[in-house]
Amino acid sequence: VAVLEEFFEEVGSFDYLAVTLGTQAITTAFRELPEEQMMLAIEDKLLTYTRTLRAALPYLTQSATWLTAAAARTSLVGLSGYAAPNGALHAMLRPIAMEIAPIRINCVSPGLTRTAFWDRLGMDTDEQEAMFTDAAQTIPLRRIGSPEDVAQAMFFAATNPYVTGEIVDISGGLQLGTLPPAAETVSYGNQ
Repeated sequence: VAVLEEFFEEVGSFDYLAVTLGTQAITTAFRELPEEQMMLAIEDKLLTYTRTLRAALPYLTQSATWLTAAAARTSLVGLSGYAAPNGALHAMLRPIAMEIAPIRINCVSPGLTRTAFWDRLGMDTDEQEAMFTDAAQTIPLRRIGSPEDVAQAMFFAATNPYVTGEIVDISGGLQLGTLPPAAETVSYGNQ
């Protein structure tokens, strides 16, 4: 915390804060999720974001934008470790927006996005393409997000002078639910 306070004191007054840290949470079933991993996710994301905002507030003049994750507002199996810290940030968003107004704060909540993150995880190109192809079939907009999609949402959330306390979903509609495979379309009533 002291390092953050010293950093912002040195920076002085500034307009926009964007906090875009990921988490080291693992993807696994809740029953198998080690408590140490949950604590790591909380430390990596929830506490780092809130500590950063607290340290920045005396110098921040316009807005803060937190990059969270669609896992917080979807029901994807194996993602409870991701959902928890991001959901906590979403839960804190509106009370914080009321407390720090007229400074604005918003969240941008992306879904699956085609980035170098997957390379760093050790997935080869074929594995990534298979994952993206399969996932795109379940997302309402039927495509995977791009870094540009997320950047546009971050810019909007940060700079629109009349938006605060909002979660901008940038997940191709994933927060609405997932689509069944085309062959499984369900119909009721007279056919």
